[in-house]
Amino acid sequence: MGFFRLMFQEHRKTKIMLFVLLFFMSLTGFYRLNQSRLTELEDLLENVIQSFIVSTADGISVGYFQWDDMYDSIIETDDSFLDHYKHDLLSTFSIVEEIDLIEMPFDGSDLYTVYAENQELHLYFGIFDSNVEQFIDDKMVRMKFNHETILDQAHISGEVNFDIIIKDGDSIDSVHITSKDNILGFYHFLSALMIGLLGIFFLYTFNKYSISSHYEIEGLANIVMLLSKKDAYTAEHSADVAKYAKAIATSFGMTRKQQKTLEKAGFLHDIGKIGISETILNKTGKLEKEEFEEVKKHSIIGYEIVSQFPNLNEVAIIVKHHHELMNGSGYPDGLKGDEIPFSSQVLAVADVYSAMTTDRPYRKGYSGKAAFEIMENMSLNQELVALLKENVIH
Repeated sequence: MGFFRLMFQEHRKTKIMLFVLLFFMSLTGFYRLNQSRLTELEDLLENVIQSFIVSTADGISVGYFQWDDMYDSIIETDDSFLDHYKHDLLSTFSIVEEIDLIEMPFDGSDLYTVYAENQELHLYFGIFDSNVEQFIDDKMVRMKFNHETILDQAHISGEVNFDIIIKDGDSIDSVHITSKDNILGFYHFLSALMIGLLGIFFLYTFNKYSISSHYEIEGLANIVMLLSKKDAYTAEHSADVAKYAKAIATSFGMTRKQQKTLEKAGFLHDIGKIGISETILNKTGKLEKEEFEEVKKHSIIGYEIVSQFPNLNEVAIIVKHHHELMNGSGYPDGLKGDEIPFSSQVLAVADVYSAMTTDRPYRKGYSGKAAFEIMENMSLNQELVALLKENVIH
């Protein structure tokens, strides 16, 4: 009896040791995985915020400081003119906290420069004439950007518990995003307990599928959230494009994985517009040639943002080419025919239909029938146009 009691005690000690080992191994794994995923999300949001600041600064420079009237008023010390547009800037751009015209040498090499010090972000703007040929060499406009307002406008603060950190430096890279959340939460400890009880196989499965899926969904939600705060129309349009793209993919017989990838691409296809000036995006009239060239950059910006998320590489390619046309007249690469990824062809059809049937400030949306009559004469994949038509017109 003493021998069997000893054997039971030894086995119990082994089980306890194995449980403790698996418990702490799983916690360590959760910590490293969550830290890696959180870093990816921080980097992604950091690039989005930096793009937001740059697009705002570009819009301010083009709209105010590349202008003959502003150039002449500063030379002539027209205080009333300057005060008027200082007030206009402060009311138009809520992230601008302070504006000052300062004595400062300027060589005309950059439209503006970024300077960060003591947790404050300052931008120094050069003053040019309308042709950007002449500039004022002894004065610049200094603006202080309120980083808390940037968080509010991007709708990051509070929702996902992030901070903007301004580190001393002289470039946009001085702006950093850092999480305030704990890397390990209660459910991680609970999951570690389950892993300790169920064994190494469950650990492997849980890490590979559950955690990976959780962070991919979280990352997608945050990207769409950022876009919706900049341009409500684009977010609603993206939801429609995702729906139409999935309908085409289902009718064509694409796999469930391909359908899901297309649906994600639909939600994210216009995310690059977060890097385009709101003045251009919300313009009610016809865009000038230079403005349209700026808008066309959104497919490349979107690709650069989405491709930074490892699980979305395939989605990033679809996003990049969703404005290519079958005859090669599209952008950004002028691909034609089968050179265009098939999923991008699907997305192009869904995108055009949604855009044409949606009301915009400068026109009413077309009926579904009228939209398809136009689309049937466009350089789109007509097989896919027909499939969408079967789905939306009964």
